[in-house]
Amino acid sequence: RVFGRNAAQLLAAIEEEFGDFISEINAEKPRRGSFEFTIVKKLDNSTCVWSGIKKGPPRKLKFPEASEVIEAIKAALD
Repeated sequence: RVFGRNAAQLLAAIEEEFGDFISEINAEKPRRGSFEFTIVKKLDNSTCVWSGIKKGPPRKLKFPEASEVIEAIKAALD
């Protein structure tokens, strides 16, 4: 539940910043206790812009601040 709630909050912040885009949460079964954010520019071109897999404990370190992810997305899109 915590991961899903944080993912929804992050997507809301990104939608506010970038407007329309297609989003998908957990297209594949995620690793237990992990949180990653990946952007897909083209069908076969994806970039992981944030990963919390090697962060924590505590668990709160596994989740990014929205501003961190937004800046990482801007850098990846340039």
